[in-house]
Amino acid sequence: MIRLWAALLAAAVAGCASPGPSAESRLVTLRNPGFEADGPAHGCAPGWRCSSHSDPNAFRHEIDGTVSAEGQRSLRIERVREEPWTLVMQHVIDPTLRGARLRFTLAVRTEGATGNGGGPFVLVHGPGGATVHHDQKLTSGTADWKRVSVEFDIPVNAESFEVGAMLEGPGKLWIDAARLEHLGATAPAKKLL
Repeated sequence: MIRLWAALLAAAVAGCASPGPSAESRLVTLRNPGFEADGPAHGCAPGWRCSSHSDPNAFRHEIDGTVSAEGQRSLRIERVREEPWTLVMQHVIDPTLRGARLRFTLAVRTEGATGNGGGPFVLVHGPGGATVHHDQKLTSGTADWKRVSVEFDIPVNAESFEVGAMLEGPGKLWIDAARLEHLGATAPAKKLL
């Protein structure tokens, strides 16, 4: 009887333990994912690069300490001149991610986004740097914080990829809590032609 109770107690304790991450799922390091870092920003957030269609002053990219999804800060993006889009991104060169499936997630908040809106995007570059895959999940209108994800595959001969946020059209976009996850190998592994 004591052995039965001991076995039941051990099973109950094991059932209460929080499960760890999957053996195949792991975080990939991003620079300043929560926009909390101080330092030179060069017209963008530290660790990130900002780019606009043709006028570099058409969009304002500023750290916002008044609203965030996590932590104390977020990055606010706002169109101030007539230009179609802006990007906030990180370029990733990591050969160990070739043949992997990844998930990029951002917390996004919009206000008065009357064009296509704003949200996360990914670009995958193949041999010679040509863009071989592009995906985005944009939110328009006015919406409070929500997490938005894009899943994508890295072909086995890809050179690099970019993750970040874009705003298409007028309005404001806040981004925070960037997260890049390695979900495991693609099935089957893709190769670019």
